[in-house]
Amino acid sequence: MPLNARDAQHFCRRVGFGATQAEINHFKGRERADVVDEVLNLSGPLPSRPGFVVHPKWWEQRRRLIEWWMDRMVAASWVNRSSSTPSPLAEKMALFWHGHFACSLHKVEDTVNMWELNQVQRRHALSDFETLVKKVSLNGAMMRNLDNDTNRKGHEQENFARELMELHTIGVGNFKESDVVQMSRAWTGHSIVGWNPGGNYVDCTYRFNAGEHDSGTKTIFGKSRNWDGPATITELVKGSQRGLTSKFIARKLWMYFVNGDPTAAQIDSIASAFSSGGMSVKAAMRAILMHPTFWAEGSRHAIVRPSVEWQVDILRRMAIPAVQAELEWLSPLTGQYLFEPPDVAGWGTHDYWVSTSTTWGKGKFVDFIGWQDQVVQRFKPIENMTVDQANLHVLKQMGLNNLVSPASNQALRRWISEAKAGYEWTLKHNAFRVAAMLPEFQTA
Repeated sequence: MPLNARDAQHFCRRVGFGATQAEINHFKGRERADVVDEVLNLSGPLPSRPGFVVHPKWWEQRRRLIEWWMDRMVAASWVNRSSSTPSPLAEKMALFWHGHFACSLHKVEDTVNMWELNQVQRRHALSDFETLVKKVSLNGAMMRNLDNDTNRKGHEQENFARELMELHTIGVGNFKESDVVQMSRAWTGHSIVGWNPGGNYVDCTYRFNAGEHDSGTKTIFGKSRNWDGPATITELVKGSQRGLTSKFIARKLWMYFVNGDPTAAQIDSIASAFSSGGMSVKAAMRAILMHPTFWAEGSRHAIVRPSVEWQVDILRRMAIPAVQAELEWLSPLTGQYLFEPPDVAGWGTHDYWVSTSTTWGKGKFVDFIGWQDQVVQRFKPIENMTVDQANLHVLKQMGLNNLVSPASNQALRRWISEAKAGYEWTLKHNAFRVAAMLPEFQTA
């Protein structure tokens, strides 16, 4: 079935960070299978490590690391591509895995390995899930974040093993405490380089310390053998726990890309495609993007966008570089601070983003952005337009033409009319602020 303009707009908002008119035109008129194949096979280049990413003084590098990734997401595009153009879906999948494998720079204290973890999540975002989990787990940043750097034979630390099962693979309630104890033994000795006294920094580069590893027999999921850490991941993803893992990941992907209320049948269908596809994330995503529910009218605007996605859409529409957006102090107010998730479970979905505090934070963000000259110049023409013309101009600038509900349209027109009647000078400053807070701009 060929995509019409609204279909293409919906598709772009779900597989990227909003829809420009050029991107809508790029997909409009093409078959669903065709556009799905394109976005799933268009990985884009992997970035080179920025020069500022070095070991000392992680707290001074955090701001630049956030700005680096935000600028990369802003630059992502489906059209006018060059060899350096990031794929929107590759960046969005990296953002999804950043929340799934939540890791805090504040705890890790190593920008180099945090950046490398980000690269792993980008490089393997749509690949074999077993490979992704192993690469993430054997990254020193994750080792330190989940305390496995202190996991030694005879002094087991259970946090890593517990979260590997509870958060990363099979989900809460699907394992026994004995599995945690035994799996912790399997992961002993998997650690990091540690403190570098000469450089005065923590080096989270992965290191296996054989002398601290328990090489005895362990019983995990009823199977007794000399388990080692990476082998437990194979068991979780492609062994006896494959069915649980496929459903757990299928549900999380569905809730991020489709809606927040999946049926058992819908999850089963995605999990089946995931498992039969060899536990390939791409196979699961193909099943999601081709599912009728993804395209259904009821699924549109069914997702409250994570704050970072909302911010990226604003920055790319207004042509504002991340360094100009004061993300270091504004992003936390909106509820999502890159490289600093709230806890090991990461950020939530849907209603998680709807609260008094996040709304206030978004208001602070758009208030700051609204004073930027790029924004003022885009909305200044409405001072000399009729209410209807100004209303259409505002919606087009925000990519909301043909998207807003009658209630939102009426509210925007009423605000423009009242501003023109008494405070017309505020139009060029405040029109953006009002539009960015409309429900339709905050959802996808």
